[in-house]
Amino acid sequence: MLPTVSPLKINASSNKKLAFLLLILVCASIILLVVGFLYLTLKEKQFSPESMTKDINSKALTFKKAVSTERIKDTLVKVNDTKLSPEERYKQLTNIYFYFSAAYSTTHDSTIRDYVNNDLNEFAKKNFSNQYQSGDFEIPCADPICGHALDPEVKEVLSIITESKLPEDVRSVTLKNLTTSGYIPEKDQALFGYGLVLMDLDQAALPVASTAASILRKYVKSKYNTKL
Repeated sequence: MLPTVSPLKINASSNKKLAFLLLILVCASIILLVVGFLYLTLKEKQFSPESMTKDINSKALTFKKAVSTERIKDTLVKVNDTKLSPEERYKQLTNIYFYFSAAYSTTHDSTIRDYVNNDLNEFAKKNFSNQYQSGDFEIPCADPICGHALDPEVKEVLSIITESKLPEDVRSVTLKNLTTSGYIPEKDQALFGYGLVLMDLDQAALPVASTAASILRKYVKSKYNTKL
């Protein structure tokens, strides 16, 4: 005679199997949700052309007094044009770098440098890996956040040049180079910049330029123990 199995035991066994299957389904669903969330998060972090275009346009508007927003918009169209070769699109992206770099040299705003060296650099590296070279999207330090605050002697020379009657082109270039040099933390780069300023002042051959040059030379000698 065959042994009999209680209906209660059969139901209990079936319930355990069902509960186990449900547990597997719940776990699988959770895993899929986590994977999906991570994928979307990583995808969001990847600088897509669409998101980066909006980001660049937004950043350009922030510095619209120093950056030509229309020029950047026109250049971005070419960056995103897949009909162009990757080399040409990358070249257009480097043009955007130069627009921001020029704005930085005028404003010495550290946020421009941070944006280019981090966001724009990362976008170029991920989307143009074959064309990208380290340093293509790097702006050297020339602001008081990453470098030096302007010393009193530099401010004095800047004031003299600003109030002088030097030719406009000479005054503009000299002020720009002197301000940049005053912020630069690297000695050799700063000295190179000061050398350019002194060359322009010497060539001006005006009393006010000589006064400014004399103060600047004394400052350089005192600060760097170097004669220019």
